[in-house]
Amino acid sequence: MIWGGFGGVAAFAASLLVPHLGGLLAAIFIGVICGRRAVSPGDENAASNGVVSGLLAAPVLVLGAAAGTMLTAQQIGMEEFATVMNDVAGASVTAQEAWRLFVGGVALMAVLQAAVLILTSVLAANRAAGKKGNGSDDS
Repeated sequence: MIWGGFGGVAAFAASLLVPHLGGLLAAIFIGVICGRRAVSPGDENAASNGVVSGLLAAPVLVLGAAAGTMLTAQQIGMEEFATVMNDVAGASVTAQEAWRLFVGGVALMAVLQAAVLILTSVLAANRAAGKKGNGSDDS
């Protein structure tokens, strides 16, 4: 849970600099750390430990990333966002429609960040358990 808190702060800071992508990079980094710390030498349940550690850290990280992205969007303003969408897409987009699209993108990215964090936590736990084990298979 402690690494989830660090992940939330890291994702918040990263999302201030690079919205969406910063939170995704923080999810990978925190997932690897959580996965490595979730296993002990010779642990046979590395995958389930990785899932649990990822599930514990994901909500805090996702909230931090979303908060950073929302703060950045507030500084830019939805009118500016709508103007950019009008120029790029060539369609008339109001500030309210731009806000809905933005919030939908934040929600989609939150799901993706949580999935990436859990997946990297599982992979890191399996890799760490394999390295920490004795390496012999006496079946």
